Amino acid sequence: MRPWVTVVCGVVLIAVALIVEAPASVADWRVGAMTGDRLHIANASGTLWNGSGDLVASGSDLQRHIAWQLERWPLLRGELRGTLAMEADADRVGNFVFGHDKVELEGFELAMPMEALLRAAGAPAIITSAGGDFDIHIDRFIQDADALDVALAMQWRNASLPGLGPFARVMLGDLRAELSGRGHEVSGPLGNTGGEVEIDGTVTAVGDGTPRVEAKVRARPGIDRERASALAFALSTLGPADSEGRVRVAWPR
Repeated sequence: MRPWVTVVCGVVLIAVALIVEAPASVADWRVGAMTGDRLHIANASGTLWNGSGDLVASGSDLQRHIAWQLERWPLLRGELRGTLAMEADADRVGNFVFGHDKVELEGFELAMPMEALLRAAGAPAIITSAGGDFDIHIDRFIQDADALDVALAMQWRNASLPGLGPFARVMLGDLRAELSGRGHEVSGPLGNTGGEVEIDGTVTAVGDGTPRVEAKVRARPGIDRERASALAFALSTLGPADSEGRVRVAWPR
């Protein structure tokens, strides 16, 4: 979430913008710089403090109209505070705060093709052709120097991954993960319905590091025998299977 809402303009710009109305296009400059030009705000209008525009991702058809408001005075203490709304649901406004050792998100919803999300995140090219749509609903995400306080749900609908070598695209069905709790680490269940494989695992948010995913995966019982054998062979390249044919998958490895 951070790359497309954190529009910090620098100490000099802040001092000037408190007096004059900086144009909304300044937000595009900052978002582009922070995301390696993978995300931009096109057709920006209004001001840096009360503006709108189209969020676009390089290399994909992603385009979402957004509107934001920033509070000026919190910037003097090094804190970015404001609201963000999507055109598709203008009545739902998300609140955000970014400060020293603190991140707060509340009431955010985001939906986009998984391919666009992966490209925007700079994922390796081998997986950026993943299929399906990604949705996230954040009731609460608070990160400070000591702990996380999280309540969110994520879903990857009609998920699929590109095949490797002679293997066809792997259909994963609908994946869902939920996180709720407080602590240095917060974990929640990860599972799927439908698709060619069964996935059963956990997702862990870490207060001061990279999120972790751990799961056991196997070909779903009842699918075509030849396809099941091909999937089992592909999974065997990731590690040994247990007595039920499940292979442990972890990211990062």
